[in-house]
Amino acid sequence: MYIKNSINQKALFNMVQKIKEVGSLQHFAISKNGETLVNFSINPYLDTDSKQLFSLSKTFTSMAIGKAYDEGLLSLDDKLVDIFKDFLPEKLGNMVDELKVKDLLSMQTGHSHCVMQEIVASKNIIEKFLSLDLEYKPGTFFMYNNGASLILSFMINILTKKSIVEYLKPLFEALEITNYHCDQIGGVCLGAAGMHLDCESILKFGNFLLNKGKVNGKQIISEEYINQAIKPHASTSHDNRCDWSKGYGYHLWMADGGYRCDGMLGQYAIIYPEEKIVVAAISNVSDMQKEVDAFKEFIKVMNNTSLVESLEDKINSLYSISDINSKVLDFDKKTIKLQDNKLGINEIILINENNSLKVEVNGVNAFSLLAGYKEYKNSKFIAGGIKANVFVGMPLMKEEVIVSSYYLYNEVLEVIMLNHNTPLTQKMIIDFNKNEIVINNHILYEEKSK
Repeated sequence: MYIKNSINQKALFNMVQKIKEVGSLQHFAISKNGETLVNFSINPYLDTDSKQLFSLSKTFTSMAIGKAYDEGLLSLDDKLVDIFKDFLPEKLGNMVDELKVKDLLSMQTGHSHCVMQEIVASKNIIEKFLSLDLEYKPGTFFMYNNGASLILSFMINILTKKSIVEYLKPLFEALEITNYHCDQIGGVCLGAAGMHLDCESILKFGNFLLNKGKVNGKQIISEEYINQAIKPHASTSHDNRCDWSKGYGYHLWMADGGYRCDGMLGQYAIIYPEEKIVVAAISNVSDMQKEVDAFKEFIKVMNNTSLVESLEDKINSLYSISDINSKVLDFDKKTIKLQDNKLGINEIILINENNSLKVEVNGVNAFSLLAGYKEYKNSKFIAGGIKANVFVGMPLMKEEVIVSSYYLYNEVLEVIMLNHNTPLTQKMIIDFNKNEIVINNHILYEEKSK
């Protein structure tokens, strides 16, 4: 945990406390004038955790478009029917011939809803996108649309013969970011999600935006494009959240006092240009505006020096599991046979290993994990089967690295799984009273005795 001595530690602790009211802050960093003032991960997370950033990934898609723009591969006014002339459907959707690159970047495609699920279900994603009718004239109606980001990603592949992460390699190298990867469909990055970075790398990316595309004096993406990306092109005044009502740029949100790239549940790079401040965070919260408010309150007073004794211990204690009310395991082994279910799990075996719980999940893509009693235990497994079906946000993850703990109370066993490669938390709840198992809100039932 790095905290510069001049930072208001009391205010920092208060910030973490406030965020805990709406979820969990996992990683946090802040810089001013390019100098890192705070950078920490809250136990049991690690500074090296490279996590799925969800929609924060969209800004990398925007930067890939910016690079293609700088190289003369496209114009922001280019029409999709010209770029995808070799992929046109038999019949274009209504007004699709008017769609331009900038309409996709600003989420003003003319669709009345997100079309991501419709197009990924098709054998030909581009053709399907171009065949859909538009309800609004392109460039006139804001609708947050993951499908637009995926199509931009396809655009990069077609124009450059590279995926977004391959094409942006010069940017990652300039920022000295090595701990990254991106989920893909057939060699095409998802565009709307799937980028994995650690918190320090997010901070570097935020400073790259703050410096208008320049890294160590070298212009990586033109200032011209960055200036276009960080100004509002679409109105979002209908949103009742302060920091989401300021407008939308090119895959960037305008914010109170600056602009922001973000992902669901609280993944951020927030840039405050006047103060030369960048905030980076990875978290799992239910109210992102309250989290952003906590950041802003801290920034206002962060330079008022106020020390807190044993600050690191105090922050980690907010998420401590040592005092949770729980019994130790009162069995050596239990085998639970399950009824048919869509997760493909046919059996769960629970084994007491010196008061740690070994959980063996058998069926489609079997795996096992170890959960500690009032402490975390590490596990690592291939994320197929259960994982691919549970979370729509992570269907392409190949490996899961987690820490787990268990609690036993009133004949209910709860296993908590915290991830090193996604902000999401997973739960397995086994209710021995009801012969019922709940895994991330999916209810499974024990096989009835014959």
